[in-house]
Amino acid sequence: MSYEATRRGLDAMTDSVGFERLATILLTRTGIDVRPLGGSGDRGRDAVAGLYHVEGGEPLAVTISLEQDWRAKIRADLKRLHDAGYRPKTVISVTNRPAAAPVQATLQQQAKKDYGVNLTIHEQRWLVAQLHRRDNLDLLGEYLQLSPPRPRFFLDLSEFENLLGDRRLLAAPFAGRGEELDDVEHLLADEGRAVIIEAPGGFGKTRFAVELARSGRSATPWFIVPYGLPFEADYLAEAEAGYDVTVLVDDAHRRTDLDQLLHGLERRDPKPQLVCTVRPGHAAVVETALRGLGLPQPTPLGGRPRSWCVASPPRLPEIATSECTIGFGTPWSTAAGRSPAGGSTWPLPWPRRARHPSIALVNCWVCFVIAQMGVRPG
Repeated sequence: MSYEATRRGLDAMTDSVGFERLATILLTRTGIDVRPLGGSGDRGRDAVAGLYHVEGGEPLAVTISLEQDWRAKIRADLKRLHDAGYRPKTVISVTNRPAAAPVQATLQQQAKKDYGVNLTIHEQRWLVAQLHRRDNLDLLGEYLQLSPPRPRFFLDLSEFENLLGDRRLLAAPFAGRGEELDDVEHLLADEGRAVIIEAPGGFGKTRFAVELARSGRSATPWFIVPYGLPFEADYLAEAEAGYDVTVLVDDAHRRTDLDQLLHGLERRDPKPQLVCTVRPGHAAVVETALRGLGLPQPTPLGGRPRSWCVASPPRLPEIATSECTIGFGTPWSTAAGRSPAGGSTWPLPWPRRARHPSIALVNCWVCFVIAQMGVRPG
């Protein structure tokens, strides 16, 4: 669905009640907690926001209109508000008509001079941009009878960052995992191995992968497959064959179409580097799906795939532990001690709970299971 089709759909709207609902929903989804009013007794206010005051009403009023002469309608609404005794500090006027910036500026200056209000005008271009946001695609069909554009299956890094940012998943600082990022990139780029990042929900699996992608360590662009959209073969064109890429499949264990997705990636030339995130106990789902494909594979060792676990020592006030076997070539010190002489695996405590959840959110460590393509010497 093109922007032009959406613009034409807005131009053609005649249902004023439906347009009021559409505008109110869009404002709410931008974070403005508006309360719809409308009707014959609204006195120029189609919606309001903020606490009610006996003198002056709410601090924010919303006017919504399909009128062709949107300037005259806004002027009339401002006068009605003032005559009714309402004194909002801010007025948002939503119109389905295009409004040039100089005309908006003139009207805003007049509103401030005559009524002392700060006027914001959301016109056609704002509506089109909002309706094409991922979270608002459902409104195209409901209010404009337009088929929503098909969302992208393979997101680039900036698109995925925007998605995580909207969910407030990138707000916390990320630091102290430089060595682990280097190790994982080495496995991906130098040793050609698939990487399965395994940890409980909320422990930072996706964040770790995103930080690797944005850190500059990776020599390839990244495509990210968020959970939710079913895979179809024609989506593969979005992964742009012809150059090396890394593909992150987020929440891979939840995908009922994981086999089809991996078979599709196998057809890409060149074949991508692969990172998957899973919850504990589900790495085998990815290992099984990869088996027999021309993609990086876990190597059977003693009848079962060999995995490697990379973890930072826990720094929580109180941790109940269980055993987690880790190995990474060269023995290194952990909270549980050093590797036995001549060996490359040892027990490492696994966090079950912490007395202070806020500290756990910042300092909790993550167990990353890295599926190898080959047996690592030593």
